[in-house]
Amino acid sequence: MSLRHTTTGTTVIGLCLLWLAAPCAAVTQIPQPLTLDAALSWAGEYNPGVRAARRAVT
Repeated sequence: MSLRHTTTGTTVIGLCLLWLAAPCAAVTQIPQPLTLDAALSWAGEYNPGVRAARRAVT
């Protein structure tokens, strides 16, 4: 295996890992201390399942 293939493979793997890690940085922090009202409010705003269910109902 040549050095060029190894470098290309490493670059591709690095870019894939970066692509997978990028959404993690955009996650909004859950308010602390967490109360029931704060959890429900946060879920209603940021949880994709709850948001989809809300759109389906309205």
